[in-house]
Amino acid sequence: MKSNWNLVLVVLVFPLAFSVFADTFLLKDGKTIVGTQVEKTDKVIIYKDEAGVTKRISLDRIEKVTLDKKADEGESDKKSAKDDSKYEELMAKVAELTSKVEELSTKQKETKDSGKSNGEKTSSTVSSGSNKPNVKEDESEASVEVTAEVVSDFIWRGNSYGGEYLSRRNNSPYTGVNQYWAFQPNLRINSPVSGLYMEFWGNFSLNNRADRDSDMRLFQASPGGLPIDPYVYFGKLDSYKADPSAGPIDLLYDPANNLVNSKCEADGCTNPETSFVDPRKVGKRREKNGMARTDGAFTTFAYNFQNKKFGDITWGVWFYYQFDKNAKYSWDEYFIFWGLPFLQNVIKPTVSFYTQSSFDFDSIYAGGHYLSFTVSHTFFEGKFFRVQPMSNLGYKYQNNNIDQKSGFYDLTTNLKFFFGDFFFSLNHAFRPDVHMYDSDSWYYPISQGSPSQVNRNSYDGKIVDPSKLYGYKNELVYSAIDQLEAPDIIKNYVKEEYQSQKVVQHLFYISFGYNFKF
Repeated sequence: MKSNWNLVLVVLVFPLAFSVFADTFLLKDGKTIVGTQVEKTDKVIIYKDEAGVTKRISLDRIEKVTLDKKADEGESDKKSAKDDSKYEELMAKVAELTSKVEELSTKQKETKDSGKSNGEKTSSTVSSGSNKPNVKEDESEASVEVTAEVVSDFIWRGNSYGGEYLSRRNNSPYTGVNQYWAFQPNLRINSPVSGLYMEFWGNFSLNNRADRDSDMRLFQASPGGLPIDPYVYFGKLDSYKADPSAGPIDLLYDPANNLVNSKCEADGCTNPETSFVDPRKVGKRREKNGMARTDGAFTTFAYNFQNKKFGDITWGVWFYYQFDKNAKYSWDEYFIFWGLPFLQNVIKPTVSFYTQSSFDFDSIYAGGHYLSFTVSHTFFEGKFFRVQPMSNLGYKYQNNNIDQKSGFYDLTTNLKFFFGDFFFSLNHAFRPDVHMYDSDSWYYPISQGSPSQVNRNSYDGKIVDPSKLYGYKNELVYSAIDQLEAPDIIKNYVKEEYQSQKVVQHLFYISFGYNFKF
Protein backbone atom coordinates (compact mmCIF):
# COMPACT_ATOMS: atom_id res chain seq x y z
CA MET A 1 0.00 0.00 0.00
CA LYS A 2 2.84 2.36 0.88
CA SER A 3 4.71 1.83 -2.38
CA ASN A 4 1.53 2.50 -4.41
CA TRP A 5 0.96 5.95 -2.80
CA ASN A 6 4.63 6.92 -3.25
CA LEU A 7 4.35 6.12 -6.93
CA VAL A 8 1.31 8.39 -7.23
CA LEU A 9 3.13 11.26 -5.52
CA VAL A 10 6.19 10.90 -7.74
CA VAL A 11 4.00 11.11 -10.83
CA LEU A 12 2.37 14.29 -9.51
CA VAL A 13 5.67 16.04 -8.65
CA PHE A 14 7.66 14.86 -11.69
CA PRO A 15 6.60 17.63 -14.10
CA LEU A 16 7.48 20.33 -11.54
CA ALA A 17 10.99 19.01 -10.99
CA PHE A 18 11.94 19.04 -14.66
CA SER A 19 10.37 22.29 -15.97
CA VAL A 20 12.79 24.80 -17.64
CA PHE A 21 12.24 28.58 -17.92
CA ALA A 22 13.38 31.55 -20.12
CA ASP A 23 14.98 29.91 -23.17
CA THR A 24 16.06 31.18 -26.63
CA PHE A 25 15.36 28.74 -29.50
CA LEU A 26 17.73 28.94 -32.50
CA LEU A 27 16.03 27.31 -35.48
CA LYS A 28 17.75 25.45 -38.29
CA ASP A 29 16.58 28.06 -40.83
CA GLY A 30 18.41 30.82 -38.88
CA LYS A 31 15.40 32.32 -37.11
CA THR A 32 15.38 32.95 -33.36
CA ILE A 33 12.41 32.57 -31.01
CA VAL A 34 12.38 33.93 -27.45
CA GLY A 35 9.96 32.42 -24.96
CA THR A 36 9.47 30.55 -21.70
CA GLN A 37 9.76 26.77 -21.96
CA VAL A 38 6.90 24.92 -20.21
CA GLU A 39 7.41 21.26 -21.16
CA LYS A 40 9.70 19.18 -23.34
CA THR A 41 8.88 15.77 -24.87
CA ASP A 42 10.63 13.48 -27.32
CA LYS A 43 9.08 15.32 -30.27
CA VAL A 44 8.06 18.88 -29.26
CA ILE A 45 8.77 21.74 -26.86
CA ILE A 46 5.80 23.56 -25.37
CA TYR A 47 6.56 27.24 -24.54
CA LYS A 48 4.97 30.62 -23.94
CA ASP A 49 5.94 33.55 -26.17
CA GLU A 50 6.52 37.09 -24.96
CA ALA A 51 2.76 37.77 -25.16
CA GLY A 52 2.05 34.79 -22.85
CA VAL A 53 0.49 32.61 -25.57
CA THR A 54 1.20 28.84 -25.28
CA LYS A 55 2.73 27.39 -28.43
CA ARG A 56 4.42 24.21 -29.68
CA ILE A 57 7.54 23.77 -31.77
CA SER A 58 8.92 20.53 -33.21
CA LEU A 59 12.36 19.40 -32.05
CA ASP A 60 13.22 18.70 -35.68
CA ARG A 61 13.22 22.48 -36.40
CA ILE A 62 15.43 23.45 -33.43
CA GLU A 63 19.20 23.86 -33.88
CA LYS A 64 20.06 25.04 -30.35
CA VAL A 65 18.43 26.09 -27.08
CA THR A 66 20.11 28.67 -24.79
CA LEU A 67 19.15 30.74 -21.77
CA ASP A 68 17.70 34.18 -22.48
CA LYS A 69 20.57 36.61 -21.69
CA LYS A 70 18.28 39.66 -21.93
CA ALA A 71 16.32 38.62 -18.85
CA ASP A 72 17.16 40.57 -15.74
CA GLU A 73 19.49 38.62 -13.50
CA GLY A 74 17.90 40.04 -10.37
CA GLU A 75 14.45 39.12 -11.54
CA SER A 76 15.67 35.64 -12.42
CA ASP A 77 17.20 35.15 -8.98
CA LYS A 78 14.06 36.48 -7.34
CA LYS A 79 11.86 34.21 -9.41
CA SER A 80 14.16 31.24 -8.75
CA ALA A 81 14.02 31.84 -5.01
CA LYS A 82 10.24 32.07 -5.20
CA ASP A 83 10.06 28.81 -7.15
CA ASP A 84 12.35 27.12 -4.63
CA SER A 85 10.07 28.23 -1.81
CA LYS A 86 7.02 26.80 -3.57
CA TYR A 87 8.87 23.54 -4.24
CA GLU A 88 9.89 23.15 -0.59
CA GLU A 89 6.31 23.86 0.52
CA LEU A 90 4.97 21.24 -1.90
CA MET A 91 7.47 18.62 -0.74
CA ALA A 92 6.49 19.24 2.88
CA LYS A 93 2.86 18.59 2.03
CA VAL A 94 3.90 15.44 0.18
CA ALA A 95 5.80 14.19 3.25
CA GLU A 96 2.78 14.90 5.48
CA LEU A 97 0.44 13.05 3.09
CA THR A 98 2.82 10.07 2.93
CA SER A 99 2.89 9.84 6.72
CA LYS A 100 -0.91 9.80 6.92
CA VAL A 101 -1.13 7.10 4.24
CA GLU A 102 1.33 4.87 6.13
CA GLU A 103 -0.62 5.32 9.36
CA LEU A 104 -3.91 4.43 7.67
CA SER A 105 -2.35 1.33 6.05
CA THR A 106 -1.01 0.11 9.42
CA LYS A 107 -4.41 0.46 11.10
CA GLN A 108 -6.16 -1.37 8.27
CA LYS A 109 -3.70 -4.29 8.52
CA GLU A 110 -4.16 -4.55 12.30
CA THR A 111 -7.96 -4.61 11.90
CA LYS A 112 -7.74 -7.35 9.25
CA ASP A 113 -5.46 -9.54 11.41
CA SER A 114 -7.74 -9.07 14.41
CA GLY A 115 -10.77 -10.15 12.39
CA LYS A 116 -9.04 -13.36 11.29
CA SER A 117 -8.00 -14.27 14.84
CA ASN A 118 -11.61 -13.87 16.04
CA GLY A 119 -12.95 -16.19 13.34
CA GLU A 120 -14.56 -13.41 11.29
CA LYS A 121 -14.98 -14.01 7.54
CA THR A 122 -13.00 -11.89 5.10
CA SER A 123 -14.11 -10.81 1.64
CA SER A 124 -12.71 -14.05 0.17
CA THR A 125 -15.10 -16.20 2.25
CA VAL A 126 -18.86 -16.50 2.59
CA SER A 127 -20.11 -13.37 4.38
CA SER A 128 -22.93 -14.65 6.55
CA GLY A 129 -23.85 -15.04 10.19
CA SER A 130 -24.74 -18.72 9.64
CA ASN A 131 -22.43 -21.70 10.17
CA LYS A 132 -21.62 -22.15 6.49
CA PRO A 133 -18.07 -23.22 5.63
CA ASN A 134 -15.36 -20.75 4.67
CA VAL A 135 -15.07 -21.63 1.01
CA LYS A 136 -13.63 -19.70 -1.87
CA GLU A 137 -16.04 -17.98 -4.18
CA ASP A 138 -15.10 -20.12 -7.19
CA GLU A 139 -15.83 -23.30 -5.21
CA SER A 140 -19.53 -22.38 -5.02
CA GLU A 141 -19.88 -22.64 -8.78
CA ALA A 142 -21.64 -25.65 -10.31
CA SER A 143 -19.33 -28.40 -11.55
CA VAL A 144 -19.44 -32.01 -12.71
CA GLU A 145 -17.06 -34.82 -11.73
CA VAL A 146 -16.97 -38.08 -13.70
CA THR A 147 -15.21 -41.35 -12.82
CA ALA A 148 -15.12 -44.39 -15.10
CA GLU A 149 -13.85 -47.53 -13.33
CA VAL A 150 -13.52 -51.22 -14.17
CA VAL A 151 -13.41 -53.71 -11.27
CA SER A 152 -12.74 -57.45 -11.07
CA ASP A 153 -15.46 -57.90 -8.42
CA PHE A 154 -18.34 -55.89 -7.01
CA ILE A 155 -17.36 -55.79 -3.33
CA TRP A 156 -18.89 -53.38 -0.87
CA ARG A 157 -18.52 -53.51 2.91
CA GLY A 158 -17.02 -56.98 2.65
CA ASN A 159 -19.96 -58.32 0.60
CA SER A 160 -19.21 -59.84 -2.79
CA TYR A 161 -22.26 -58.87 -4.82
CA GLY A 162 -20.67 -60.01 -8.08
CA GLY A 163 -18.18 -62.83 -7.51
CA GLU A 164 -20.29 -64.93 -5.13
CA TYR A 165 -23.33 -64.51 -7.36
CA LEU A 166 -21.15 -65.76 -10.24
CA SER A 167 -20.10 -68.80 -8.17
CA ARG A 168 -23.73 -69.77 -7.61
CA ARG A 169 -24.48 -69.33 -11.31
CA ASN A 170 -21.52 -71.46 -12.42
CA ASN A 171 -21.82 -74.15 -9.70
CA SER A 172 -18.33 -73.37 -8.44
CA PRO A 173 -16.96 -73.03 -4.88
CA TYR A 174 -16.69 -69.62 -3.25
CA THR A 175 -13.19 -68.19 -3.53
CA GLY A 176 -11.37 -65.03 -2.51
CA VAL A 177 -10.48 -64.07 -6.11
CA ASN A 178 -13.20 -63.81 -8.75
CA GLN A 179 -13.40 -62.87 -12.43
CA TYR A 180 -16.71 -61.04 -12.28
CA TRP A 181 -15.57 -57.84 -14.09
CA ALA A 182 -17.90 -54.88 -14.15
CA PHE A 183 -17.97 -51.28 -15.33
CA GLN A 184 -18.77 -48.82 -12.54
CA PRO A 185 -19.29 -45.20 -13.66
CA ASN A 186 -19.87 -42.38 -11.20
CA LEU A 187 -21.32 -38.95 -11.96
CA ARG A 188 -21.25 -36.22 -9.29
CA ILE A 189 -23.04 -32.92 -9.84
CA ASN A 190 -21.99 -30.11 -7.49
CA SER A 191 -24.80 -27.54 -7.38
CA PRO A 192 -24.30 -23.74 -7.26
CA VAL A 193 -25.27 -23.97 -3.58
CA SER A 194 -21.95 -24.60 -1.87
CA GLY A 195 -21.77 -28.12 -0.40
CA LEU A 196 -24.97 -29.45 -1.98
CA TYR A 197 -24.45 -32.24 -4.50
CA MET A 198 -26.13 -35.15 -6.25
CA GLU A 199 -24.42 -38.36 -7.31
CA PHE A 200 -25.20 -41.27 -9.63
CA TRP A 201 -23.23 -44.53 -9.42
CA GLY A 202 -23.81 -47.64 -11.51
CA ASN A 203 -22.66 -51.26 -11.79
CA PHE A 204 -22.80 -53.10 -15.14
CA SER A 205 -21.38 -56.61 -15.51
CA LEU A 206 -19.06 -57.19 -18.46
CA ASN A 207 -19.22 -60.99 -18.81
CA ASN A 208 -21.53 -64.00 -18.20
CA ARG A 209 -24.56 -61.78 -18.63
CA ALA A 210 -26.82 -64.49 -20.09
CA ASP A 211 -28.88 -66.99 -18.05
CA ARG A 212 -27.78 -70.61 -17.89
CA ASP A 213 -29.08 -73.94 -16.67
CA SER A 214 -27.43 -74.24 -13.26
CA ASP A 215 -29.45 -77.00 -11.59
CA MET A 216 -28.98 -79.30 -14.63
CA ARG A 217 -32.38 -80.95 -14.19
CA LEU A 218 -33.62 -82.75 -17.30
CA PHE A 219 -37.34 -82.43 -16.55
CA GLN A 220 -38.72 -79.13 -15.22
CA ALA A 221 -41.92 -77.23 -15.84
CA SER A 222 -40.30 -73.79 -15.32
CA PRO A 223 -36.84 -72.27 -14.57
CA GLY A 224 -35.72 -73.24 -11.08
CA GLY A 225 -38.70 -75.56 -10.66
CA LEU A 226 -38.64 -78.86 -8.83
CA PRO A 227 -37.55 -81.88 -10.85
CA ILE A 228 -40.25 -84.03 -12.38
CA ASP A 229 -39.97 -87.77 -11.89
CA PRO A 230 -40.14 -89.14 -15.44
CA TYR A 231 -41.09 -92.63 -14.26
CA VAL A 232 -44.16 -91.35 -12.50
CA TYR A 233 -45.06 -89.17 -15.48
CA PHE A 234 -44.83 -91.99 -18.02
CA GLY A 235 -46.44 -94.44 -15.60
CA LYS A 236 -49.48 -92.20 -15.36
CA LEU A 237 -49.46 -91.87 -19.14
CA ASP A 238 -49.69 -95.66 -19.45
CA SER A 239 -52.59 -95.65 -16.96
CA TYR A 240 -54.37 -93.00 -19.00
CA LYS A 241 -53.99 -95.06 -22.18
CA ALA A 242 -55.43 -98.09 -20.39
CA ASP A 243 -58.36 -96.08 -18.95
CA PRO A 244 -59.05 -92.74 -20.78
CA SER A 245 -61.88 -91.96 -18.37
CA ALA A 246 -59.29 -90.79 -15.82
CA GLY A 247 -59.03 -87.47 -17.68
CA PRO A 248 -56.01 -85.62 -19.09
CA ILE A 249 -55.79 -83.14 -16.22
CA ASP A 250 -55.23 -85.84 -13.61
CA LEU A 251 -52.51 -87.18 -15.83
CA LEU A 252 -50.47 -83.97 -15.44
CA TYR A 253 -51.32 -83.22 -11.80
CA ASP A 254 -49.61 -85.03 -8.93
CA PRO A 255 -48.16 -82.85 -6.12
CA ALA A 256 -46.56 -85.86 -4.48
CA ASN A 257 -44.32 -86.39 -7.49
CA ASN A 258 -43.76 -82.75 -8.55
CA LEU A 259 -46.17 -83.08 -11.46
CA VAL A 260 -47.42 -79.54 -10.84
CA ASN A 261 -46.68 -76.12 -12.20
CA SER A 262 -44.10 -74.43 -9.96
CA LYS A 263 -46.06 -71.17 -10.22
CA CYS A 264 -49.15 -72.51 -8.44
CA GLU A 265 -48.20 -71.37 -4.93
CA ALA A 266 -51.10 -68.90 -4.90
CA ASP A 267 -53.70 -71.65 -4.51
CA GLY A 268 -51.45 -74.08 -2.69
CA CYS A 269 -51.17 -76.29 -5.77
CA THR A 270 -54.47 -77.94 -4.87
CA ASN A 271 -56.53 -77.09 -7.93
CA PRO A 272 -55.82 -79.36 -10.92
CA GLU A 273 -57.47 -76.86 -13.26
CA THR A 274 -54.76 -74.24 -12.61
CA SER A 275 -51.83 -76.24 -11.27
CA PHE A 276 -51.24 -78.89 -13.90
CA VAL A 277 -48.00 -79.17 -15.82
CA ASP A 278 -47.99 -78.08 -19.45
CA PRO A 279 -46.26 -81.01 -21.22
CA ARG A 280 -45.00 -78.64 -23.92
CA LYS A 281 -42.82 -76.89 -21.32
CA VAL A 282 -41.31 -79.93 -19.70
CA GLY A 283 -37.57 -80.15 -20.25
CA LYS A 284 -34.29 -78.42 -19.39
CA ARG A 285 -34.80 -74.80 -18.35
CA ARG A 286 -32.38 -71.90 -17.92
CA GLU A 287 -32.55 -70.35 -14.48
CA LYS A 288 -32.75 -66.59 -13.96
CA ASN A 289 -29.14 -66.20 -12.93
CA GLY A 290 -27.28 -64.19 -15.61
CA MET A 291 -24.84 -61.55 -14.46
CA ALA A 292 -27.00 -58.92 -16.18
CA ARG A 293 -29.33 -59.32 -13.21
CA THR A 294 -26.66 -57.81 -10.93
CA ASP A 295 -26.78 -54.48 -12.77
CA GLY A 296 -27.88 -51.70 -10.47
CA ALA A 297 -27.36 -48.09 -9.41
CA PHE A 298 -27.06 -45.74 -6.46
CA THR A 299 -28.66 -42.31 -6.43
CA THR A 300 -27.32 -39.96 -3.74
CA PHE A 301 -28.49 -36.60 -2.41
CA ALA A 302 -26.18 -35.02 0.17
CA TYR A 303 -24.89 -31.79 1.70
CA ASN A 304 -21.31 -31.14 2.81
CA PHE A 305 -20.44 -28.71 5.61
CA GLN A 306 -16.83 -27.71 6.36
CA ASN A 307 -15.65 -25.90 9.46
CA LYS A 308 -12.21 -25.71 11.08
CA LYS A 309 -13.73 -26.11 14.53
CA PHE A 310 -16.24 -28.90 13.89
CA GLY A 311 -14.62 -30.69 10.95
CA ASP A 312 -15.90 -31.92 7.59
CA ILE A 313 -19.51 -33.11 7.88
CA THR A 314 -21.68 -34.66 5.16
CA TRP A 315 -25.21 -35.99 5.55
CA GLY A 316 -27.73 -37.30 3.08
CA VAL A 317 -29.61 -40.27 1.71
CA TRP A 318 -29.01 -42.75 -1.10
CA PHE A 319 -31.16 -45.28 -2.90
CA TYR A 320 -30.06 -48.53 -4.53
CA TYR A 321 -32.11 -50.45 -7.07
CA GLN A 322 -31.50 -53.35 -9.44
CA PHE A 323 -32.32 -52.98 -13.12
CA ASP A 324 -33.63 -56.55 -13.31
CA LYS A 325 -37.40 -56.19 -13.65
CA ASN A 326 -37.94 -59.66 -12.19
CA ALA A 327 -36.08 -58.90 -8.98
CA LYS A 328 -37.44 -55.42 -8.23
CA TYR A 329 -34.91 -55.20 -5.43
CA SER A 330 -34.20 -51.82 -3.86
CA TRP A 331 -33.24 -50.31 -0.54
CA ASP A 332 -32.26 -46.97 0.93
CA GLU A 333 -29.99 -45.65 3.65
CA TYR A 334 -29.60 -42.43 5.59
CA PHE A 335 -25.99 -41.55 6.37
CA ILE A 336 -23.68 -39.01 7.96
CA PHE A 337 -19.89 -38.69 7.47
CA TRP A 338 -17.78 -36.77 9.97
CA GLY A 339 -14.23 -35.86 9.03
CA LEU A 340 -12.71 -35.24 12.46
CA PRO A 341 -11.22 -31.74 12.96
CA PHE A 342 -7.67 -32.99 13.61
CA LEU A 343 -4.95 -34.85 11.70
CA GLN A 344 -6.69 -33.99 8.42
CA ASN A 345 -3.35 -33.36 6.74
CA VAL A 346 -1.96 -36.65 8.03
CA ILE A 347 -4.52 -39.50 7.98
CA LYS A 348 -7.90 -37.77 7.38
CA PRO A 349 -9.80 -39.69 10.10
CA THR A 350 -13.51 -40.04 9.24
CA VAL A 351 -16.37 -41.60 11.17
CA SER A 352 -19.46 -42.69 9.19
CA PHE A 353 -22.89 -43.92 10.27
CA TYR A 354 -25.55 -45.55 8.04
CA THR A 355 -29.05 -46.83 8.80
CA GLN A 356 -31.34 -48.70 6.41
CA SER A 357 -35.05 -48.10 6.04
CA SER A 358 -35.86 -50.52 3.21
CA PHE A 359 -39.17 -52.40 3.16
CA ASP A 360 -38.07 -54.98 0.58
CA PHE A 361 -38.09 -58.68 1.54
CA ASP A 362 -40.72 -58.03 4.20
CA SER A 363 -38.49 -55.37 5.82
CA ILE A 364 -35.90 -57.97 6.76
CA TYR A 365 -33.09 -55.40 6.44
CA ALA A 366 -34.93 -52.37 7.82
CA GLY A 367 -33.26 -50.85 10.85
CA GLY A 368 -29.83 -52.34 10.22
CA HIS A 369 -26.97 -50.01 11.20
CA TYR A 370 -23.41 -49.80 9.89
CA LEU A 371 -20.67 -47.77 11.61
CA SER A 372 -17.21 -47.30 10.11
CA PHE A 373 -13.90 -45.57 10.79
CA THR A 374 -11.73 -44.62 7.79
CA VAL A 375 -8.18 -43.27 7.50
CA SER A 376 -6.25 -42.33 4.35
CA HIS A 377 -3.28 -40.33 3.17
CA THR A 378 -2.05 -39.10 -0.20
CA PHE A 379 1.68 -39.15 -0.88
CA PHE A 380 3.08 -36.69 -3.45
CA GLU A 381 -0.21 -34.77 -3.41
CA GLY A 382 -0.48 -32.35 -6.31
CA LYS A 383 2.04 -34.31 -8.39
CA PHE A 384 1.46 -36.32 -11.56
CA PHE A 385 2.27 -39.57 -9.71
CA ARG A 386 0.50 -40.04 -6.37
CA VAL A 387 -0.04 -42.93 -3.96
CA GLN A 388 -3.08 -43.14 -1.71
CA PRO A 389 -3.48 -45.91 0.90
CA MET A 390 -6.87 -46.15 2.62
CA SER A 391 -8.33 -48.42 5.28
CA ASN A 392 -11.91 -48.78 6.56
CA LEU A 393 -13.08 -50.75 9.62
CA GLY A 394 -16.81 -51.43 9.67
CA TYR A 395 -19.10 -52.63 12.47
CA LYS A 396 -22.65 -53.80 11.82
CA TYR A 397 -25.40 -53.73 14.39
CA GLN A 398 -28.22 -56.16 13.54
CA ASN A 399 -27.39 -57.63 10.14
CA ASN A 400 -31.08 -58.41 9.55
CA ASN A 401 -34.30 -58.75 11.51
CA ILE A 402 -34.19 -62.57 11.50
CA ASP A 403 -30.63 -63.41 12.58
CA GLN A 404 -30.12 -60.13 14.50
CA LYS A 405 -26.36 -60.58 14.67
CA SER A 406 -23.86 -57.83 15.42
CA GLY A 407 -20.11 -57.69 14.94
CA PHE A 408 -17.20 -56.31 12.98
CA TYR A 409 -18.27 -56.60 9.38
CA ASP A 410 -15.21 -55.79 7.31
CA LEU A 411 -11.71 -54.36 7.27
CA THR A 412 -11.24 -53.06 3.73
CA THR A 413 -7.87 -51.76 2.54
CA ASN A 414 -7.06 -50.05 -0.76
CA LEU A 415 -3.74 -49.00 -2.27
CA LYS A 416 -4.40 -46.64 -5.17
CA PHE A 417 -1.81 -45.34 -7.64
CA PHE A 418 -2.56 -42.16 -9.62
CA PHE A 419 -0.97 -41.23 -12.93
CA GLY A 420 -2.46 -37.83 -13.62
CA ASP A 421 -6.19 -38.50 -14.02
CA PHE A 422 -5.71 -42.27 -14.41
CA PHE A 423 -5.57 -44.65 -11.45
CA PHE A 424 -4.97 -48.30 -10.58
CA SER A 425 -6.00 -49.87 -7.27
CA LEU A 426 -5.16 -53.03 -5.31
CA ASN A 427 -7.92 -53.95 -2.85
CA HIS A 428 -8.45 -56.41 -0.01
CA ALA A 429 -11.50 -57.05 2.17
CA PHE A 430 -11.20 -59.03 5.41
CA ARG A 431 -14.24 -60.39 7.28
CA PRO A 432 -13.30 -60.42 10.99
CA ASP A 433 -16.51 -62.02 12.30
CA VAL A 434 -17.48 -64.77 9.85
CA HIS A 435 -20.70 -65.51 11.72
CA MET A 436 -22.04 -62.24 10.29
CA TYR A 437 -22.00 -63.94 6.85
CA ASP A 438 -23.12 -67.37 8.05
CA SER A 439 -26.72 -66.71 7.10
CA ASP A 440 -29.43 -67.95 4.75
CA SER A 441 -30.39 -64.36 3.99
CA TRP A 442 -27.01 -63.64 2.41
CA TYR A 443 -26.16 -66.96 0.71
CA TYR A 444 -29.50 -67.00 -1.03
CA PRO A 445 -30.65 -69.63 -3.60
CA ILE A 446 -28.62 -70.39 -6.65
CA SER A 447 -31.06 -68.53 -8.88
CA GLN A 448 -34.31 -66.63 -8.74
CA GLY A 449 -37.18 -69.04 -8.32
CA SER A 450 -35.10 -72.01 -7.21
CA PRO A 451 -35.56 -73.55 -3.75
CA SER A 452 -33.39 -72.34 -0.89
CA GLN A 453 -30.55 -74.44 0.48
CA VAL A 454 -30.97 -74.50 4.20
CA ASN A 455 -27.89 -73.46 6.18
CA ARG A 456 -27.20 -76.15 8.79
CA ASN A 457 -25.89 -73.85 11.49
CA SER A 458 -25.64 -70.05 11.58
CA TYR A 459 -22.59 -70.05 13.89
CA ASP A 460 -20.31 -72.78 12.55
CA GLY A 461 -18.71 -70.54 9.91
CA LYS A 462 -19.86 -72.80 7.06
CA ILE A 463 -22.31 -72.27 4.21
CA VAL A 464 -23.58 -74.35 1.28
CA ASP A 465 -21.01 -74.91 -1.49
CA PRO A 466 -22.64 -74.32 -4.91
CA SER A 467 -20.40 -76.92 -6.50
CA LYS A 468 -21.86 -79.71 -4.30
CA LEU A 469 -25.52 -79.33 -5.17
CA TYR A 470 -26.26 -80.41 -8.73
CA GLY A 471 -24.94 -82.69 -11.45
CA TYR A 472 -24.69 -86.44 -11.85
CA LYS A 473 -21.55 -86.70 -9.67
CA ASN A 474 -23.30 -85.14 -6.70
CA GLU A 475 -26.42 -87.20 -7.35
CA LEU A 476 -24.32 -90.36 -7.13
CA VAL A 477 -22.86 -89.22 -3.79
CA TYR A 478 -26.29 -88.44 -2.32
CA SER A 479 -27.68 -91.73 -3.65
CA ALA A 480 -24.84 -93.61 -1.99
CA ILE A 481 -25.50 -91.85 1.32
CA ASP A 482 -29.19 -92.74 1.13
CA GLN A 483 -28.29 -96.44 0.77
CA LEU A 484 -26.28 -96.46 3.99
CA GLU A 485 -27.68 -98.58 6.81
CA ALA A 486 -27.80 -95.73 9.32
CA PRO A 487 -30.42 -93.53 10.99
CA ASP A 488 -31.78 -90.66 8.90
CA ILE A 489 -30.24 -88.10 11.26
CA ILE A 490 -26.81 -89.52 10.47
CA LYS A 491 -27.48 -89.53 6.74
CA ASN A 492 -28.66 -85.91 6.78
CA TYR A 493 -25.59 -84.84 8.76
CA VAL A 494 -23.28 -86.53 6.26
CA LYS A 495 -25.07 -84.84 3.34
CA GLU A 496 -24.85 -81.41 5.00
CA GLU A 497 -21.19 -81.88 5.80
CA TYR A 498 -20.48 -82.92 2.23
CA GLN A 499 -22.15 -79.86 0.70
CA SER A 500 -20.65 -77.30 3.12
CA GLN A 501 -17.60 -75.05 2.86
CA LYS A 502 -16.08 -72.42 5.11
CA VAL A 503 -17.07 -68.79 4.68
CA VAL A 504 -14.30 -67.03 2.73
CA GLN A 505 -12.65 -64.46 4.98
CA HIS A 506 -10.28 -62.77 2.51
CA LEU A 507 -11.46 -61.19 -0.75
CA PHE A 508 -9.05 -59.67 -3.28
CA TYR A 509 -9.87 -57.54 -6.30
CA ILE A 510 -8.34 -54.90 -8.56
CA SER A 511 -9.71 -51.84 -10.30
CA PHE A 512 -8.53 -49.21 -12.74
CA GLY A 513 -10.09 -46.14 -14.28
CA TYR A 514 -10.06 -42.46 -15.13
CA ASN A 515 -11.59 -39.38 -13.52
CA PHE A 516 -12.00 -35.78 -14.62
CA LYS A 517 -13.86 -32.64 -13.67
CA PHE A 518 -15.47 -29.93 -15.77
